[in-house]
Amino acid sequence: MNIRWIAIAAVLCAFASPQQAAGQSALTGLDTPLPALNERDLKALTARGEAGDLDAMYELAHRALRADGPMYFWGRWKNPREAERWWRKAAARGDTKAMILLGHLYAEPWGVTQDLSAAAGWFRQAAEKKNLEAVRALVDLYSGAWSDARDDAAAIVWLERAASMGDRHAMVLLGLRYDLGWGVREDPVAAFRWYTKALGGEGTFTFYRDKAIALNNLGVLYDEGRGAPKDKKKATALYRQAAAIGSKAAEYNLAVPGAVGREVRNGKKAAPRRDGYPAVTNGQAYKDAATGVIVYVETDGRHVVAISPDGRILWRKDPFVDAGLEPYRMARPTIDVVEKCGWQPGTKRNFLCMTFTSSQFGEMDIATGQFFPGGQD
Repeated sequence: MNIRWIAIAAVLCAFASPQQAAGQSALTGLDTPLPALNERDLKALTARGEAGDLDAMYELAHRALRADGPMYFWGRWKNPREAERWWRKAAARGDTKAMILLGHLYAEPWGVTQDLSAAAGWFRQAAEKKNLEAVRALVDLYSGAWSDARDDAAAIVWLERAASMGDRHAMVLLGLRYDLGWGVREDPVAAFRWYTKALGGEGTFTFYRDKAIALNNLGVLYDEGRGAPKDKKKATALYRQAAAIGSKAAEYNLAVPGAVGREVRNGKKAAPRRDGYPAVTNGQAYKDAATGVIVYVETDGRHVVAISPDGRILWRKDPFVDAGLEPYRMARPTIDVVEKCGWQPGTKRNFLCMTFTSSQFGEMDIATGQFFPGGQD
């Protein structure tokens, strides 16, 4: 088993949901209920929509899609086909927001049969009109955000398109892919180039962790002499910058002197930690302060292994399967977050909180690997 030290920030997918990024999204407002309309007002709104009023079309689609109760993506639908009809009318007028909504309708899906080819087609129409949100949606789709299927080559094509549009998050993701060899041949020179380009870009970073990731991982490349001349001073300076804005990986790299060449108990050499996102690295680690046991999420994002302080494997589990969890929102979710929790008052056992990309969650006994489902959001 190839174990790599990786510190992870909690982000769901390659780009997460677009509404989590800075600025307005096509999805903004869909989770908000609308006040009821009387028959006369609804007839007037419908007439405006039929006459080509885009705002009316979107309101009519919103009303058709959303049932009373939980937010739209929790699975309560009213008439998604009627919502689709209005979005298609808007898309026929060249409106990219409607194209993106149609893409999500089929990708997630929203009360219809999932059709990733149709979703890709709608996202692509908006992307060809230089809509960055649509480009990001294509990255998510080909990175396996809505199914177990992935097309890494296509994901990289669209990541490069987003980067060419100035998206610094895409640049960081490209750096991570080439750094870790995720879906592409490992290329530290390309990783160095993309991390550097991200840090030299203009404007704010879309996701708050991006700058820290780029700074820390550039430091690692200098530390290891991969893709850049070996330079401990530059590495340390970059670690300090990353640690100052919250990188736990950088804090570790600063706290362990000479981590690259340091001999550890099992005879292997320790390596500096890289920073990243679960959807790209598919690996997370948590060290239990009381026992020194490391709980590590393997690269498939599904299996969890516990490693003793002397390097022995204590157990290996698939918590989703072992607990008999039913699929929710996706066929086979991966582990998104592991962190220390205290949901078991009065017990001396140590538990980890664990969340899946499907929003299901629970806690795992560090001693045995037994997973206790907690529910779903």
